[in-house]
Amino acid sequence: MDIFGYGEDALTFWAIKNRMSDILFKLNDSTPSDECKVFYRPSFGRSGGEDRAGFGEFDSIIMSRERIFLIESKWKITNLELRPEQLNRHKFLRHYIDEWYKDFYTDWDSFLKVASGNLSNRGIKKPLAPAGSILASNLETLLRFIRKLYNNCPDIVDVLLYFSSANAKGIPLMTNTDFQLVPLEYTNECFGHYLVLEGGDLIN
Repeated sequence: MDIFGYGEDALTFWAIKNRMSDILFKLNDSTPSDECKVFYRPSFGRSGGEDRAGFGEFDSIIMSRERIFLIESKWKITNLELRPEQLNRHKFLRHYIDEWYKDFYTDWDSFLKVASGNLSNRGIKKPLAPAGSILASNLETLLRFIRKLYNNCPDIVDVLLYFSSANAKGIPLMTNTDFQLVPLEYTNECFGHYLVLEGGDLIN
């Protein structure tokens, strides 16, 4: 079977499947790759203004033995400065995770009563996901999974995966100060922004 993908989404999936050990090594994490848990392209609603609870999608979330890596991905660009909405996405999810570990919540309403009161302490003006919403359901599923995986609140690391073609020159070495930059070389064939994820030649 031949599988072709497009752009950064395809590259992220390829890296998770084929370069997880390299990613962990560059992040100084000794967890065997087959022990990691990965959420690929988890959605937390459309990112909008301060009156909307949604904050967009991560390219992936990787959970190792002791840490959670919140992943953004970029490809073939020279400016690795992340946009404000991308930076805020990481801040918002950190808030949810930190607050979730403050108690053993039986439902989303009880969580909201506590977590909503601490928003201003983090400089967050967005509301939290309202009870009964798809966003609240998605977040609660993730948070309960994390709580089951880690007894104590894990370290959370912001990561930017930067993909380049083989032997590319001028690879950026820095990004936003709070992010760890992980450069990865894509070794399969690519045609424009289409990538060979598995199988044969896209053209012939």
